[in-house]
Amino acid sequence: MPNDQTTRATIAEVAAELNERARGRAIGGLQELRRELKGRPRVSTRKLFDSRTTFNSYAFHFGRRTELQPNIGLESGESGPEVRCCVFTRAQPDPPRRCCVEAKCEQV
Repeated sequence: MPNDQTTRATIAEVAAELNERARGRAIGGLQELRRELKGRPRVSTRKLFDSRTTFNSYAFHFGRRTELQPNIGLESGESGPEVRCCVFTRAQPDPPRRCCVEAKCEQV
């Protein structure tokens, strides 16, 4: 990812970097775990973030409502754009509840 002050990474570049870093780590097997738990014959993607879930200012993991969903987004910080890293889940009781654990990761 770009490091100098004049070049800023896009959310797609951040997502691609995270996808690459996830390879060979437990989080990189998340889609395979989903496949096993749901008894499906194949995975829809092997990436945390893919083109269906990556947009201009945010990206999220392709999952379902009750699953853990990592997501990232660009937000305005005091010294420029910052990446928001969040793990989100939505339980299904009435009324629906949302839980999000956030961390400011770094300037981009």
